[in-house]
Amino acid sequence: MIPLPSLKFLLVFFLWTYWNTIYAYDENVIIHLKNLNNCPACDLSDATFTNYEFASANIHFANFSNSDLRNSLFIRANLHDANFHNANLVEANLRGANLWNANFSKAHMQKIILQSANLDSAQLIEANLFEANLKSAYLVNSHFVKANLEKAKLNGAIGSGANFSRANMQKAAIHGANMTNAILVKTNLSSAKLDMANFSNANFIDANLQNASINGTNFEGANLSGAIWVNGITCPPNSISICKNMIAIDE
Repeated sequence: MIPLPSLKFLLVFFLWTYWNTIYAYDENVIIHLKNLNNCPACDLSDATFTNYEFASANIHFANFSNSDLRNSLFIRANLHDANFHNANLVEANLRGANLWNANFSKAHMQKIILQSANLDSAQLIEANLFEANLKSAYLVNSHFVKANLEKAKLNGAIGSGANFSRANMQKAAIHGANMTNAILVKTNLSSAKLDMANFSNANFIDANLQNASINGTNFEGANLSGAIWVNGITCPPNSISICKNMIAIDE
């Protein structure tokens, strides 16, 4: 008869092996991806792909949740509907990638390159995009709620209908971007560069625009109620297109 302590050890060992067998990624899947550059709907969660190159790879619907993708190259890759939840994409290069409807919620994306990428309807809720490069990216209907976009570059981006509510966009470069109908409720845009950007019909309720640069910026139809204007004065209710703070300034 096997002693009780030995039985407990065997049970724990069996459960540990069983758990890792089910939830660890399959090495054969990674080999397949490396060899063919094609792996739609692959489960690559918890995998390590640091410094790998998958240029023009077809990996749509793949699961990269919790994966380590630092410094990896996914230039012009097809990653629509991919899941990058909580993945590490620090300094990764996804220039020109198709990321339509991809999920980057809570992902670590500091200094990532997403220039000219298609992020239509993508989810970037609570993602960290500090100093990210989103120049000329397609951000229509994407969600950046509570995301960190401090010092991010969104020059020339197309973000019509994008949701940046409660995001940190302090010192972000957004000049020349098309942000019509964007949602920026309680967004921190202090010291951001908004020159020549189009924010027509955007929602800036309770946003912070203090010290932002707005030379040539289009605010036509934008709701600025409760927003902190560039001069530090809070815009009164019903401030549409312009911050109606002249009375407060005169006082």
